[in-house]
Amino acid sequence: YGRMCASEDCTAFMNAVTASGGRATYMMLGTVRTAGHHNGRFDFDESVLSESAEFLYRLALRYTVRSERSRA
Repeated sequence: YGRMCASEDCTAFMNAVTASGGRATYMMLGTVRTAGHHNGRFDFDESVLSESAEFLYRLALRYTVRSERSRA
């Protein structure tokens, strides 16, 4: 997978995971922003949080089911 160049925190976590033989991903789920991250004017539409949580739940469920099937 090589080195990741996302945000500094995510990059550090992803590099540690992949260095240990794991797999990692970085996804940006969101909405229109009023300003960049770490900016006093930053704001976003919180209504997307429930949709994002649902997406991550379904992704985890799909991965778990697929992993269990491959073990059988």
